[in-house]
Amino acid sequence: MDGFVGDRVKLRIDNLWPSLLPGDEQLDAYKLQKVLVDSQWLERHEMSDYQLDHLKNLVKFAAREAPFWRSRIVPDVLDGADTLDDALGRLPIVSRAQVAEAGEALRAERLPKGEVLAGAMTSTSSSGITVRVATTELGLKWRRILDLRRLLWAGVDFDRSIAVIQNAAPGVAEYPDGGRYERWKDASEIPFRTGPSFHLSADSSVDEQWGWLKRVTPTYLYAGTSLIRELATVARDGELAFETILTRDDVADDGLRSLVSTKLKAAIHDRYTAAETGYLPIQCPDTSAYHVPSEAVIVEV
Repeated sequence: MDGFVGDRVKLRIDNLWPSLLPGDEQLDAYKLQKVLVDSQWLERHEMSDYQLDHLKNLVKFAAREAPFWRSRIVPDVLDGADTLDDALGRLPIVSRAQVAEAGEALRAERLPKGEVLAGAMTSTSSSGITVRVATTELGLKWRRILDLRRLLWAGVDFDRSIAVIQNAAPGVAEYPDGGRYERWKDASEIPFRTGPSFHLSADSSVDEQWGWLKRVTPTYLYAGTSLIRELATVARDGELAFETILTRDDVADDGLRSLVSTKLKAAIHDRYTAAETGYLPIQCPDTSAYHVPSEAVIVEV
């Protein structure tokens, strides 16, 4: 991102102030985005120092409280590490199979003061290995923070409408009507005034989904990349257009971006997440490149 883009995102956040909903939680969410719009411009060494400090605290906690890590590392293993690379090099690499086998041994026996468990998530890899990951309220808070950052980077107008096609519980948002809600998401996730959202279960066929989209005519569409490819394939030129399509799951490649631009007259804004880690990269506000949200995750390639 160049400075102009950063200024544009900052200006967008400033312009959203009049539509901020009342409440301490909403004000905190807004202030956090103001912090992130500055932290994304930290120098590399500044971000590395920030990550190193947090990694040291996390490793100390894991070595004390999680049986799996207690048997593999000592709490002071990173005390002498002066760089992030040095610290990461001192930690063992754990395979997905080991995570699946360890199970409850990876869970902390005690959480930090004030923190509470918020449930668990499961994820299955292409190799068929399923892992179950416990999360806390802080973990969910970071997911909400980065969900909102993603929408701000996508440049959406929250006053417009959005359609969401995804898996749903039986009897929820079923074809042909789907579901209509007054907001995009709860105010704890999007602290601003929003337009309506339309939801449809992914259990419906692609032709049914396309017909439903033509009826609700949303400004934005949120769905998985594979489904977007199928929808673009059945669409007739000029039949329906979106301002932006927000994708998830597999990375949106150049072929899909070109197809969507031609058939749906829309640009794609993408992100990639994992149940184990949350957000990994988010598409740049100005290009199809991706940025790692380094305030929340360390990624090595």
